[in-house]
Amino acid sequence: MRFFHVLLALTLSLALSCGDDDTTTPGTDTGPRADAPGVDAPGTDTGGGPEVRAQILDYLRGDRAASLLVEIDAFPGAGIRPEAEGHFVRELGELLDKPGGVTVQMDEELPSHADTPWELDELRTLAAERFNLAAPADTTKLHVLYVDGRFRIEGVLGIALSGTSVVVFREVVEMVCDRAGALPTARASVCGAIEATVLMHETGHVIGLVNRGLPMVEDHEDAERPGHDETSGCLMYFALENATDFSGFLGGFLGDPQPIEFCAGSIADVRAQQD
Repeated sequence: MRFFHVLLALTLSLALSCGDDDTTTPGTDTGPRADAPGVDAPGTDTGGGPEVRAQILDYLRGDRAASLLVEIDAFPGAGIRPEAEGHFVRELGELLDKPGGVTVQMDEELPSHADTPWELDELRTLAAERFNLAAPADTTKLHVLYVDGRFRIEGVLGIALSGTSVVVFREVVEMVCDRAGALPTARASVCGAIEATVLMHETGHVIGLVNRGLPMVEDHEDAERPGHDETSGCLMYFALENATDFSGFLGGFLGDPQPIEFCAGSIADVRAQQD
């Protein structure tokens, strides 16, 4: 496990960060985010309180669900990269208490949507229609949608759509991979690490990290961007949601392509619910 320590020049306004200004569905936080609340914070701001949603506990604790099944629906030819899947399964296996393991399973092909930007309601409808893979007993599920095209807010890499669903905008992830400038022999490894970083960041929102459903042991939340870590080297830092901001991290992927990881504050918050 390692952390990237990055000096990041932030040149993009908050209006381009991952988020939405539409009304949110039940279970979606509507905290005071200047860049459009609700999309990337599906839990409830705990304010340090003791209550944690049942689904979050199902993800974190093995005594509630021994296994995790990750259902992936993707448009043709654009599912999860093998390299990203390896990172994703390993990181989830280390973070979550899942003695029965973490399994990734491709399910359905999604229709193309490249002509017009995705709207939030369209994505929510798609997730509701496609999250249908049967899970074995004692197993909880996470839904990942790999869609083509882009979100209506330019540069968004991924969205924590609800308390169980994540969206990855494959076209935008590919754009970030291109910017990394990796040699052809290293592209798969570099892109896999970048993709896994996006996946893990959005999954972090789903499991309530940084005060969005999971209480913090010690405060590490960015006061100006609720639901995100205040430290730029941490996986839950806000800049990892947008392609322009993400570019400031690309140098760290080229020497040893590994995803950016959760910092100690997030790990402590998870462990507090597992003890």
